[in-house]
Amino acid sequence: MTKNHSITPRSSLKTNPDASLLAMVARHADLIREMDRLYSVGGDDATYGPEHKACDAEAMDLENRIVATRAYTRKGLRAKLRFIHETRFVSTEPGLDTGDFHELVAMILRLDEEAIGASKRKSTASKQAAVPVDAERVAAAR
Repeated sequence: MTKNHSITPRSSLKTNPDASLLAMVARHADLIREMDRLYSVGGDDATYGPEHKACDAEAMDLENRIVATRAYTRKGLRAKLRFIHETRFVSTEPGLDTGDFHELVAMILRLDEEAIGASKRKSTASKQAAVPVDAERVAAAR
């Protein structure tokens, strides 16, 4: 399997600000499927092969990039939250070194929420001729 370093077209980013995030989530899922396929064909030995190692290295890199990438829409945030849950990126199980140290992931998710709120306020304000948006109304819409 070759590395796919495709760049999200600018036109996609204009129509969906989370296009890059969603593409990374999809790419990660593809890599996991490929590693599962390699394992089903070659067993434990396959995990030492170059293809499996390349997929694993790219998937691990993507995991950090996905969590660190800002979500600008509810769809992007839902995809990120699903990803964090499905991959057990943050785990509270004893013995696993995947806790949310210093609440970094929680902070990133709060910033995502703020970006989505700011985006909604900006969009609403421009549509309503810059009428101020009530913060409680925004919170209730979430």
